[in-house]
Amino acid sequence: MTAKKNTPTKKETTSKKSLDQKDKTTPPFWKKHFVKLFLALLLIVSILWGWVANGQLQKEHEQKLSALKQSHQTTLQELKTLKNEEVTQTLALAVRSELIDDNNDQVNQYFLQMLKQPTVERVMLVNHQTGKIILSTNKKDETATFGHKELYSTNEVVVKQKEGSPFAATPVMGLNSQLAVLIIEFSQER
Repeated sequence: MTAKKNTPTKKETTSKKSLDQKDKTTPPFWKKHFVKLFLALLLIVSILWGWVANGQLQKEHEQKLSALKQSHQTTLQELKTLKNEEVTQTLALAVRSELIDDNNDQVNQYFLQMLKQPTVERVMLVNHQTGKIILSTNKKDETATFGHKELYSTNEVVVKQKEGSPFAATPVMGLNSQLAVLIIEFSQER
C-alpha cells in the first residue's frame, strides 16, 4: 500500500518537472510572433511616414499655389495698366485732330462714348499749365481746377493710383505745341 501512495506522489513531481521544462523550452511571446510583430511595426511606421509626407506635400502645394496667385495678380495688374495706357493714348489721338479743328462738340461726343465703357468713370481734358478742366463728362467739374499736378503736367503717358482710383493721363499734342492733357479716371479694381 505504501508503494501505491508513493507512486502517485512521484508522478506529481515528474509532471511538475516536465511543466518547468516546458516553460523553459517554450519561447516568449515576442519571439514566438516576431514576424507578425515586425510587420505590424512596419505598418505603423509606414502609416506615420505617409501621414507626415502628405502634410509636407500639402504645405508645399499651398506655397506654390500662393506664389502662383501672387504672380497672376501682378501680371493681371500690369495688363490692366497697359490697357489703360493704350485706351488713353488712342483717345488722345482722336481728340487731337478735333482740338486742332477747334471742334469741342465732337471731343465731348468721344468722351461720352468712352463713358459707356464699364471701366471708365470720368474723362477730362485739362489745361496742362493751369490745371483748369476744359471739358469733362461731369459738367460740374468744368472750370474747376484738377488737384493732381503730377497728372496734368505730364509730358508722357502716366498711370497712377489717386484717391483709390486709377488715373491715366497723356498729353494731347498739337502741330507745334502741347494743347492739353487728357485724363481718364477708371473704376475701382474688381
